[in-house]
Amino acid sequence: MKGRLLFTTAMILCLLLAVSAYAADFEEHATGGTLNNVWYKLGAGTNFNDDVVAIADASAPDGDGYVLELYDRDNNYFGIAAACSSETPWLDLTLDGWVYAYNTPQNGVNCQVGFMFRADRMSETQYARVLLNLPKTDGEIKIQTYTGGSWGTEEIDIDDAWATTGWHHLVIEVGGVDHNEVTVTFDDHVLPTKTMAALGPGGGLADAGLIGLGILHYNAAPPIPVLFDNIKVTASPPSGIKDWTMY
Repeated sequence: MKGRLLFTTAMILCLLLAVSAYAADFEEHATGGTLNNVWYKLGAGTNFNDDVVAIADASAPDGDGYVLELYDRDNNYFGIAAACSSETPWLDLTLDGWVYAYNTPQNGVNCQVGFMFRADRMSETQYARVLLNLPKTDGEIKIQTYTGGSWGTEEIDIDDAWATTGWHHLVIEVGGVDHNEVTVTFDDHVLPTKTMAALGPGGGLADAGLIGLGILHYNAAPPIPVLFDNIKVTASPPSGIKDWTMY
C-alpha cells in the first residue's frame, strides 16, 4: 500500500511538472528595478524607450502589489520579452495578460497599448500585435501585422461603455490550420476571429515567435507610462516553452 502511495505521489508530481513546462509566466516577480536582462528592444535601431521595470502598484490586477512599467518615448511601440534561446517559433499560442489603457488622448495623441504576439527580435519591421485604441469611437481593438513596409490591419468595434481608462484583461489566441487565425477576448468579451495573411504560409511572420509589450503614441514628451501585469503564455509546440527565460 505504501509503495502504491509513493508511486501515485510521484506520478502526480510528474504531471504537475509537465503542466508547468507547458506554460510560461512573464509576470514581474520582482520588488523593483530594471528587468533588461529578460526584456529586449526590437532590432538594433534607435533606443527610444526606457527600461522595462517592476514597480510597486497597489492596483496590480493579480494582487501581488507589483506591475511592469514601460514608458512611451519618441514613436516607441516595443519592449520584447526574453528571447527564446532556440528561436523555436510559437505558431499557435494563447497570450493572456493585463494592460492599463487610456480612453482619452495623452498629450493630444491617442496612446495605443497592448501586446505583440509574434515578432522577429532582430528586426523592427517584422511583428504582429493587438493594440487597444480606446479613445476612438469605433475600431477600438486593432489586430495588426507589419512585414517590411507591408501592413495588415483588422479593427474591431466594441461597446463604448467598455472603453474605460484603467486595467483591461486581454487574451490573444492564435491558431487555425495555417496558424493565422486570431481571436481576441477583451474583458471577457470574445470578439470575432480575424484571419491575418502575414501569419500564414508564405507570410512574412510565418516563422517568428517573440512576445512583446506594445505602445504606439507618436509623441516624444512628456513620456506616457504604460503598465502591464500577470502576463502568461501557453503555446504549441510546448517544447519551445522551456527555452524561454522566466522571471
